[in-house]
Amino acid sequence: MKTFSAMLFTISLLLLPNISFAIQFGCNGKIAVLLVMPGDDVAVKLTGSTLNPYVCNVTKQGKYTISPTACKMIYDTLLSAKLTGSTVNIYYDDPVLTCNTLPDWKPAYSAFTVGIN
Repeated sequence: MKTFSAMLFTISLLLLPNISFAIQFGCNGKIAVLLVMPGDDVAVKLTGSTLNPYVCNVTKQGKYTISPTACKMIYDTLLSAKLTGSTVNIYYDDPVLTCNTLPDWKPAYSAFTVGIN
């Protein structure tokens, strides 16, 4: 019976239309580096990482998912986490990137939210 149910489930998945799913992942750690770059991009390096992706821009949206208004709030959140030694989660929506392949000293346009643990 289990085999028949598994086979029926597999067949039903094959018959579904081509659906696009967002790939979301989170990177977490304490803030090792937090900078506002000359172009107003916010760069964040988490402990345990060698990468310094830009997650948003405080003055212009450009290709970023995060608006400048939200970016200012995110910067405040990250600064608070840096000052208190709290762990943060930075979430991205990207089908290709991982925490280990984020761009270094370049925009990671797919960042979409930040949280403190």
